[in-house]
Amino acid sequence: MVLVTACGQPNASPAKPPAAAPKLHLGPLTDYVPAAGLRWMLVGSPRSIAENPLFREDLALLLPAPRLDAFENGSGVDLRQVESGLIAGFDLGTLYALTPPRGSVKAIVAHFRERIVSGEQHQLPHPEIERVYGLVGNTPELLVRVDDHVVAIATHDPTPARVVEAFARERLKSSPPALRGAALSTLSEAPADAAATFYAPGPFSEEWSRGAHGLLAGALAARISLVPRPPRRASFVIELAGDFPPSGADDLAEAFRDLGTSQLGKLLGLDQEDTPPTVHERDHRLLLEVELDLAPMARGLRAAVVSDVWEIMQLPPPK
Repeated sequence: MVLVTACGQPNASPAKPPAAAPKLHLGPLTDYVPAAGLRWMLVGSPRSIAENPLFREDLALLLPAPRLDAFENGSGVDLRQVESGLIAGFDLGTLYALTPPRGSVKAIVAHFRERIVSGEQHQLPHPEIERVYGLVGNTPELLVRVDDHVVAIATHDPTPARVVEAFARERLKSSPPALRGAALSTLSEAPADAAATFYAPGPFSEEWSRGAHGLLAGALAARISLVPRPPRRASFVIELAGDFPPSGADDLAEAFRDLGTSQLGKLLGLDQEDTPPTVHERDHRLLLEVELDLAPMARGLRAAVVSDVWEIMQLPPPK
């Protein structure tokens, strides 16, 4: 009996090893953003921007080191170390996604959970996927972690974060991600050396359709890419895809000149006349490229979104 017990039952079938978890899709951040319902998307490399000497002084005007430190203390994310980041806007909410710096995932999740005031739900639907849901203030938010590759947070509407998980688990075979959707796939690829790219799929609303001298009315999608150029300059590449009239290239150039002479254009330093834009038309696409100094643009952005009225007017604040 002892021998039988030690050796096991002679006719017993061996125990089955546990089934391996399905492999996850680990691709670029844009692979996890749904094309359906997307209104706009900003993609870039905060680390490349922070480390680029061309941007350093101008970036400090907009995001001084103490502000970045405070953001890291509150979120667990040091933006200066984020290799790839993304923000996408939908009708019902916003999706934030990033490739977390090495060793930061646990801190990011912990900081998110600390911000939840009620209704927390914590789930592990896959060995390498984590969901955390709850109310942050009065706003419902959902965090989804995919391995150490992606951390995504959806605010107001949790659906975009759930779609991130679905794309990671390859459960949306018939639903394309953003850059392969019907609209944005009509654009050419962003420049490989672009520090950031903004995307907007069409069709554009009635108010927007009158923009760019009416060119947006026939546009399927739009893209703006920022490419660093020494010294402390940058190329802005604007692309529209769609069917345009024969005057499309001239209309786009004129629209940019009008923007440069507007109050907003002057504030952002778009009225620099030393480098007029160049416009090309090919394959149902219009491309405008212009090279601008970054310093006046950084000062204008600071005046628009950071400074108070006293700093804008260069006046001492009241005592």
